[in-house]
Amino acid sequence: MRFEGIYTPIITPFHEDGSIDWEGYANVIEWQIENGVAGVVIGGSTGEFYAMSKEERIKQFKFAIERINGRIEMMAGVNDIRADECLDLTAAAREAGAQSLLVAAPPYSLPSEQELAAHVLKIDQVSDLPSIELVVGGEEQVLEFAVWGAKAWVCATGNIFPSECVKFLDLIANKGDFERGRRIMTEFMPLMAILEQGGKFLQCVKYGCCLQDRPS
Repeated sequence: MRFEGIYTPIITPFHEDGSIDWEGYANVIEWQIENGVAGVVIGGSTGEFYAMSKEERIKQFKFAIERINGRIEMMAGVNDIRADECLDLTAAAREAGAQSLLVAAPPYSLPSEQELAAHVLKIDQVSDLPSIELVVGGEEQVLEFAVWGAKAWVCATGNIFPSECVKFLDLIANKGDFERGRRIMTEFMPLMAILEQGGKFLQCVKYGCCLQDRPS
């Protein structure tokens, strides 16, 4: 597996008028790098891509690549309701310098497994990037995925506790200490349950940032 470590799908801070807070966004990126993540996901659902224009999304790709400057990996979220928009965003992400892509099922259309595979393969052809891989996505399933051999976690909780998530994944995915991992996961679970089953995933992530006076 090529993917290892924490990939935080970072939030997008906004001003009161709905415009992107670029200074805050730079702060978000720097904080992730300082806390040892393997990469950040730009334009994921946690980044509220659905609230932005296509131009803003592409600008985010370029802004992040320049800010990161090779220090960690930039994974581009290229999901959209329209499949052709996914392909356009994939091409733009590749041109901007993204090293990898985050792809999910198109919302609302509910494709079959065969249709979803065709969608992902088409994006793969456009991107011409190595490796289709499955990594941990659900916050409450990280321990099970590590037992099954996953080494990477697309970790929304990393917006709140990045260094703790880095250490936790290393403990279970690399060191195989599942006894300590279960104890830590027990402490994490109330937060994970609120995020995954609370019905306000993004609001809770941003509130966690607010509680630490982080940009949100």
